[in-house]
Amino acid sequence: MAFKRVNITFIGGYNDGEIIENVPVNQLRAELSFRTQDDIYFASHPSGDMSIMKGKLNSLWHSYSVSVYQKSESALAYTGSVEYVFVEDRDVERCTALTQKNTQCMNAAIHGNPLCTTHNHVNKTKEVTHV
Repeated sequence: MAFKRVNITFIGGYNDGEIIENVPVNQLRAELSFRTQDDIYFASHPSGDMSIMKGKLNSLWHSYSVSVYQKSESALAYTGSVEYVFVEDRDVERCTALTQKNTQCMNAAIHGNPLCTTHNHVNKTKEVTHV
């Protein structure tokens, strides 16, 4: 069975006017986010110093920004085009949990939470177990 494909158009924000072509309808999400400002991020050094870095995240990454877009309520996939409208720029922080090797987790924290989805789940399981 062939899936219908559509073009996605971004309205506003960092990606304003960009079009992604030929996206399978079954892969459309209610919200999309993209790193902003040419992949710039903050890195935290063991000395406590912070650096502004560019490119792929390294093991010292601390935070970065994303542009958040939501699928337009009037988006109709059958027209062949779907619009995503800019909502906000959001800071993404690194998960504060320590791994078994005593290093900071490399995952991004859940928005508004200091932990990533993995460590948040582990934390909730421990709470339930100890009650």
